[in-house]
Amino acid sequence: MTIDGDFVVIDSGLGAVVHVDQITGDRTILSDDSTGGGPGFLIPKYIAVTTDGDFVVSETEARINAVVHVDQITGDRTILSDATTGTGP
Repeated sequence: MTIDGDFVVIDSGLGAVVHVDQITGDRTILSDDSTGGGPGFLIPKYIAVTTDGDFVVSETEARINAVVHVDQITGDRTILSDATTGTGP
């Protein structure tokens, strides 16, 4: 859920992060290969909202296989953790 009470969901078929207006049901793509910059999603799996209203998305497919930060305003994607960023399993 966003700060204003709307919803943000993953659409794996589109490979996108989608905003859903809670009143109208209107859907807007916030981030995908055409919206925002950075590594594109193939099949995003999970999403969480950060304390500042941005999003963290888990992409587990071969293209990036990463945890990705998504800016709520621009839709820009930045890898937070993957095989070459960070350590651990």
